[in-house]
Amino acid sequence: RRSVQDAENQQIEFNLKDHFRKLKKELLRGIDKEALKARIEKIFGNGCDMTIALDELIN
Repeated sequence: RRSVQDAENQQIEFNLKDHFRKLKKELLRGIDKEALKARIEKIFGNGCDMTIALDELIN
């Protein structure tokens, strides 16, 4: 029983990740990534952890 439940949980997790990837793609499709990056750097500063994490998310 445990392995069936684990497999179901893994499938749900995979589906969620796939949905988030699709959502990210759609959200970023109409956005100027360089302008967004510049705004993020202006708000958080250049090179800070938050800026780096958001930059990785954008790209």
